[in-house]
Amino acid sequence: MVFSLFLSLLLTILGCGYTSNNTITSDTHHDCNCMADISRSVILVELPGIFNRASSFYSGLFHIYFTDRNYECVPIDLPYRDVPFSKVPAMELGKITLQDDAFFLVGRINYIKGKYPNSKIVLVGHSRGGLLAQMVAAELGDGIDAMILLCPAPPSGISSLSFSGVLTFAGLMKNGLSWRDTPIARTFEATCYGVLDDEMPKEEALAVHRGLVWESGQTFWQLVFDKPEVDDSKITCPILVIGGEKDRLISPSTAKKVADKYGADFALFNTAHYPFYKYEGREAVHFIDCWLKEKLAL
Repeated sequence: MVFSLFLSLLLTILGCGYTSNNTITSDTHHDCNCMADISRSVILVELPGIFNRASSFYSGLFHIYFTDRNYECVPIDLPYRDVPFSKVPAMELGKITLQDDAFFLVGRINYIKGKYPNSKIVLVGHSRGGLLAQMVAAELGDGIDAMILLCPAPPSGISSLSFSGVLTFAGLMKNGLSWRDTPIARTFEATCYGVLDDEMPKEEALAVHRGLVWESGQTFWQLVFDKPEVDDSKITCPILVIGGEKDRLISPSTAKKVADKYGADFALFNTAHYPFYKYEGREAVHFIDCWLKEKLAL
């Protein structure tokens, strides 16, 4: 069974190489006025990847950069994703689906829109959060003003895991499929290999791992084997997809295919799957800021 599961995963390996008229470089918006006061007329709704809380994942470079420039940052933590690996999670967590999370997010975002009707709503989703952003944007249509997808998990029709992605989650496979409906965790070694920059000191990497939370096995199953469909015709807002050249989990070619699905702008930075690190991370958030000012006419 383990062999067949690995074989199924390996069949998702993607090719490399791509070109597109929508690909843009980090120089495109270099001269924008990134200190312009937008008077918090833009709300960045932050959605987390697996094993993460939005309130911690975006709390460093991303949150500091954008709040300093008067964006309103609203991280949304998903239900039951609040238990660190050192503690015992609720068993209900293991059965939560992507559809459950999308339904929860639609409710939260509609509440935000009702409370701040004159603000522009921008979805910012990392990895799994990127797929949830796509699902929510398809549901809310014109209610979303822009979308930033950071190393996004793809919807149905786009393969995802590379061979390095398989290695990242190899620890889950030793027990067959027993994890499918249970809470799951990721080892420190897999975290370092799969999502962190190779240059990150061990002490920082340990701090990142201590901040991770238990995740839904059912959600992970869907991300690999049963991705939800997203109707691109229902998404009307401008979209920016960011890929990482050093990303071992969502390859640059996968991120580019997501961009192509929506006719979105695409930019590639020399970052790992967790992109907010060192100079390259600062370069990425600066680029996002400039892109938003152009697309939303700020």
